[in-house]
Amino acid sequence: MNGLNLQKEFDILFYEVKGSTFGLDRYSGYWTFGHTVEEIVNHIYCRRMEDQGLPPKKHLIPKSKSITIIIHATNNCSLRCKYCYADSGRKHNGDFSMFIFSRLLELVKHSSQSDYSFIFHGGEPLLRFDMLKEMVAESLKLKNKNIRHFIQSNGVNINSQILRWIKKTNTKISISLDGYADIHNLNRVFANGMGSWKIVLSNIKRLLAIGINPAINCVLTPETDVQLLLDFFLDNEILSFKIELMRGKWLNDEHYRTLVKKYLKLINLIVNHNLNSTHKISEGRLISYLSSFVKQGNTLVCGKYPCNAGKSFFLLDEGGSFLPCGQFYGMSQFQAVNINNVKNFAEVENSFKNYRENYQKKMDSYCDGCVWTSICCRICPRTVMTTDEINCCLQKEVYYFIIEHLQEKKTVLAMLGKPCC
Repeated sequence: MNGLNLQKEFDILFYEVKGSTFGLDRYSGYWTFGHTVEEIVNHIYCRRMEDQGLPPKKHLIPKSKSITIIIHATNNCSLRCKYCYADSGRKHNGDFSMFIFSRLLELVKHSSQSDYSFIFHGGEPLLRFDMLKEMVAESLKLKNKNIRHFIQSNGVNINSQILRWIKKTNTKISISLDGYADIHNLNRVFANGMGSWKIVLSNIKRLLAIGINPAINCVLTPETDVQLLLDFFLDNEILSFKIELMRGKWLNDEHYRTLVKKYLKLINLIVNHNLNSTHKISEGRLISYLSSFVKQGNTLVCGKYPCNAGKSFFLLDEGGSFLPCGQFYGMSQFQAVNINNVKNFAEVENSFKNYRENYQKKMDSYCDGCVWTSICCRICPRTVMTTDEINCCLQKEVYYFIIEHLQEKKTVLAMLGKPCC
C-alpha cells in the first residue's frame, strides 16, 4: 500500500524527510516516527488498540528487519574538502572490487532477510561509475530481495549519462551542499583551491529538472551565517535538507558551542518561517530529535532507531573488511571480520559484540543520572569510541527547544515541514 492509500484508510498524515517518515494520527492525535509508512501504521494501530484496552495480537502490516551496507567504493575524490573525516583524495588504500561485491551478494542471497540498503560512499563513488552500474545491475538480479541503492556524492561529477542512469534505476542520491557560495567554497574545494559551489548547484538543478529530488547534506561551520543559509535554500527552492555540524580535531569546545548556538538560531528561523509560509522547510536533524520524543525511545540522527552500527548497519571497505559504520573508515582498530571469512550476516554481527558492549558501557557511565536518558538520541559511536571528550550540549539544547514548542500542534507541524502525501 502506498502512503496516499494508507492516509485515506487510516486517517494518518505523513511527513517524509531523508528516507524516514513521521506520522500524525488524526483520529487520536498520536505522533510517531518510522522508516516507512507501513511502520507508521503499525505504531498507530498498536496505540489505538492500547487506548481501547485491547492488546494488539499482531501487527497490521508485517515488519521486517533491514540491513544497511555502506560500500566504500573508493577513497579517490574530485574535491579536497578541508573537514573530510576520511581524508578523501589525499590517502588512497585501493579501490573496491566486483569480487568483494560478489561475496556480498552471496551473503544476501543466502540470508533469510529480504530488505537491504546499499549506500555507495567514498571518496567520490561516481568516480567508479562503471562499477556502480555493474553492482546495481547484479544486485537487481537477486530474486525475493528488496535492495535499495543510494549514492552519497559531492555533486561535482554528475553528467548526462549518470543523470539518465539514476532516473532509470531509481537510485537515490544525496549531495553535499554547504549553502551559499562563500561558505560552501570556504571548505569544499578542488585540489587547486577553487570552490565547487557553482558546479554542485548546477548539477542539483539538473537533477530537479528531470524529476529527481536529491537529499541535501549541509555542514554547519563556525563561519556560517544561518540567515544567509536559510535565504539561499529558499531562493533556490531547496526545502528539504539535513544539517551536519562540522567536526574535527581542530575544533575546540568553544567552536562547538558556537555551532550549537548557530544551529538553534537556524531551527528557530525555520519554525518561524514555516508558521508564516506555505513553502515549508524540513530539516532532517531537527526531525530526528523530535522523533525521540514521539517514540519515547533512543534514536540517532544518522537514521537508525536506535543506532544499529555493528548490528544491522555496516561499512564494507575496499579490502573487504567490515567496520561498524562509515564514520569508522580507515580505523583499523575497529575492523572486524573480512567478508571472505564469513558465511552469513549473523557472523558479521557477532564479530562486533565487543564493540557494542564497550560502546554501551561508555554511554552508561557517561549518562548515569542524566534526566534525558529515556529520550536521548545519544552520542555518535565514533565520538564515544575515539575520544575521552564527550559533549552532548547540542542534544540538550535542542530538547529544551522542542519542549518549549511541543504543546502547540501548529508549531509541531512547523518543525516538521511539508507533508509527503
